[in-house]
Amino acid sequence: MARVIDAVPTSFEVAPFGGQWFAWAEIAACFWPGRSRRADKVNPKLAPVRELGGVYCFAWSPQAPPLIDPKAPQVKYIGETRSFLRRMGQFGHSAGFWNKRQDGHSAGWRWPEGRTECAWVAFFPVGQGLLPHLASGMRHWMEAVALEEHRLANGRLPEVNEPGSGVVAFD
Repeated sequence: MARVIDAVPTSFEVAPFGGQWFAWAEIAACFWPGRSRRADKVNPKLAPVRELGGVYCFAWSPQAPPLIDPKAPQVKYIGETRSFLRRMGQFGHSAGFWNKRQDGHSAGWRWPEGRTECAWVAFFPVGQGLLPHLASGMRHWMEAVALEEHRLANGRLPEVNEPGSGVVAFD
């Protein structure tokens, strides 16, 4: 039986997957090892998140930010998805992480082209166990809550989320 929602969350109290930020290099190595089950061997801690959905935060920092939360000042983008694997691929293609920019993710086009050396991602699974329409709604709602908490903590939305932002520069 699917879960029901007792009350709409008004704060972002979602545990980060694995309790940590993941460097883009780790994500790239684990998420796309081919069609085999090698991802589990490449990074058994990260591999299970690939098929989950929820809210994700891209941060820019030489080291993993100390706060694993959308409020972290290093967070440059907050998004939501039903599949972290699919969305990370779309973001990476549009940001030019592998080659020239390609269609797939509008925020990826605002990320500095090809820049991954200080990119970190935190995954926050949302909606597991809910009926599909509720899971989708909850992911969108929690993305909005995360954006608002970031705005309140930092005085602005994450740079890549800001309306009308072009390609941003972090250095």
